[in-house]
Amino acid sequence: MEDIVVINRIQKYIKDKIERCSETLLSGGVDSIDKYQYIVGQVKSLQDIQQEISNLLDNKEQNDG
Repeated sequence: MEDIVVINRIQKYIKDKIERCSETLLSGGVDSIDKYQYIVGQVKSLQDIQQEISNLLDNKEQNDG
């Protein structure tokens, strides 16, 4: 499997997970402050990973160009 296919699948998984977490928060699926903080932490971590992947891809494109 090519690298870009793997990267795209990882990015899709991250995006889907962020959406599911956001839906949980917005639908009132959190019954305690601990759960709320946990889900918010997950979203922040996933967004950090998403940004890092994007940065790495941008750097690769600049080096290849």
